[in-house]
Parts: sequence; C-alpha cells; structure tokens
Amino acid sequence: MKAQSTLPSKALDPGADLWIIPDRRTSSWSKKIDWYLQFLISKAMIHKPPQISAEITKRMQENDHELFSHELGHSSPLLILSERQLPNKKTVHLPFLGDQKSWVEQVHQVWSGFNSPSLRVFLPKGIESKDFINAWPSSKNKANPPPISFVIDEQE
Repeated sequence: MKAQSTLPSKALDPGADLWIIPDRRTSSWSKKIDWYLQFLISKAMIHKPPQISAEITKRMQENDHELFSHELGHSSPLLILSERQLPNKKTVHLPFLGDQKSWVEQVHQVWSGFNSPSLRVFLPKGIESKDFINAWPSSKNKANPPPISFVIDEQE
C-alpha cells in the first residue's frame, strides 16, 4: 500500500474518489464535511423509519408473512454520493467504535466493495497513519494498489 499524509490545509482538496470519515465524536473533520454535505450525516443519524401499524403487523402474522425491519444501527456505514458538494465521488461515514483493527477492516471492506478506488481516510482521534497501515489487511490480489492518503484529526 502506498500511503501519504495529507496536510490539514489540503484535506478538502481533490485527490481521492472515496473519502471515509469516522463519527463526530472521534473526528473534528466529520463536522466540517457534514456541513459541506448539507448535514446529510446528521439528518441520517436522527432519522427514524415509519412504524408499521398494529393492524398491518397482525395481518402479516395471520398470513405467515415475515416482517422486515429497514432500520439500520448507528454503527452501520452510510454512503453519500458527494460529487456535487465535495471534490470526490463518494463519502462513507463509518463510525469508530473504539476497536482500531475492526475499524480498519471495515474501511478495507468498503474500499474493496467499490473496486479499490483512490482513497482518503480521515483518521479518528488517537489513530496514527502507521497504526492504520499496520492494521490494513494485505492485498494479495492487487499488485499495484492506488495510493491512500491520510488526514490526521486536528486537536480542538
């Protein structure tokens, strides 16, 4: 993996198709990026899907139909197509729950799922780029992976 640090003054400049940001609790960048995204992340975090009425639930059970819940937890990744608001194509909000290895694996999974585009990772507070690189799963099938840029969280 080719890794490079991005200066805070250049963090919101073009250079990567996919940006991955942690939650607001662990990154001051998330607040800034959410502002540019017209608070889509904040709105998604407080959104509650409509509840199925008791009558419909009863009828579904009577007819042996399974009820499906569309509700995702706050720890689920949130994909935002951001090319109109930011100098990238996609932004993924991926909450950091305290386990560095697990978070890095989730970043890798999201990145791989998009066919390994150029990547900028806004690191949560307390994670350095060298820690991220050490936790990154090895890519045996990629001979020449695209560079990954890191943005270290600014201390408030």
